[in-house]
Amino acid sequence: NWNATSARLFRTKVPVQGRVWMPLNTVNYFHALMENGIRLLDLLQSGVLNGSELTVAISPGLNKVQRAMFDGICAHHSNVSLLEVPHGALVQPEEALLHFPYDNNWEWPPVTRPLINRLIECFQSVYGPLPDVTPSDLYLTRTGAKLRDPANAKALEAALKDTGVRSFTASDQNHPEQIASFRTARTVIAVHGAGLTNLLFCKPDTRVIEIFPKNFVKSTYWNISRQMGLEYTPVICGPGDYHLRFEVDISAVLNALRPARAA
Repeated sequence: NWNATSARLFRTKVPVQGRVWMPLNTVNYFHALMENGIRLLDLLQSGVLNGSELTVAISPGLNKVQRAMFDGICAHHSNVSLLEVPHGALVQPEEALLHFPYDNNWEWPPVTRPLINRLIECFQSVYGPLPDVTPSDLYLTRTGAKLRDPANAKALEAALKDTGVRSFTASDQNHPEQIASFRTARTVIAVHGAGLTNLLFCKPDTRVIEIFPKNFVKSTYWNISRQMGLEYTPVICGPGDYHLRFEVDISAVLNALRPARAA
């Protein structure tokens, strides 16, 4: 079928010797860390390579966090190298490695402390020592988010600030501080979103309060909390609109925070 094959026939072809692993092409923080970073580290520790060389074919222009992650993995594994492949090109390896350490359930991937510790070490090899952050209760804001932006975000932030909760906005530019802030957090409060992937860096028994509109409830971070030994509480509010913009039930969030403070 010419319509199905013509797009491939005229694309740039990049032959690569040896074994090649291709990460998922994504800008999503959750998928970048879980499906690319954790999965690659799991592959490297599985013994499949047996010390042989591995080329990781990446797209040009990766964001700072993903580039730091891959650079750090290469720094810790001398048999791994990066190859930037032009957008739209076809990689033609001698051997392609397809690694699925779990049953294709991207929402419930298994994680372990040793893998997360290795991931942190990889980031630190690029960032250097993480900044010192005072332990606190942490509210992860949705500033700049396109979906699930609370309609009463300022009121929620003010109410949490009155109880001593520190607000934090995550970005590619402050990733070392993200890791450090979640590692020292006593409680994490956030609307469902990719920034909660940082729960991977929390210590056991950290309290997690995740906020949802009732028409968009997912169990991704409950599962991570369960595996990482975190104390998880969902707060389900009213429905969101087309962009899932919704009113947070501030009293319900504060009620969920009180037993966490008393624990």
